[in-house]
Amino acid sequence: SDLLRGSMKGSDAPEPTLTAELDMLMNYVEIVRMRFPDRLRFELDVRPDASEALVPGFFLQPLVENAVRHGIAPKVDGGTVRVRAFKEQGALVVRVSDTGPGFSGERDDILRRGSGLSNLLKRLELLYPDEFRMDFLRDDGGGALVAVEIPFRIEPRDPR
Repeated sequence: SDLLRGSMKGSDAPEPTLTAELDMLMNYVEIVRMRFPDRLRFELDVRPDASEALVPGFFLQPLVENAVRHGIAPKVDGGTVRVRAFKEQGALVVRVSDTGPGFSGERDDILRRGSGLSNLLKRLELLYPDEFRMDFLRDDGGGALVAVEIPFRIEPRDPR
């Protein structure tokens, strides 16, 4: 119910703080843990200086959902999803990784496979034209890693 309320209220704040976004994400993670009680491990590493950064609403949930769906769910023994966030040279860096098989194919192939990543990319392009990065990488442990960099801001943009 908290996730539903947050999604309906989310339109009021197009750029919540990372802390607020993480609160919503944890509601989603709790639901997924019910589905995979012994198979999903979740790790969160958010540096304190990153927690008040403004982020697009509901941008973490599709990244974690993809990690669960493609990285953890197919494995009998499950695996780990990690979310890291930190400030680096005027940017907020968010990295979501899993211990699954990793990405296969080129960037365009990855974006065509579903709607979550391509929709997020379009939202980032609208919010931060020429000011963001979204990379699809292989994590050190071999799984998929999505790295997103957006401008680090704690004040809303001037709408002018």
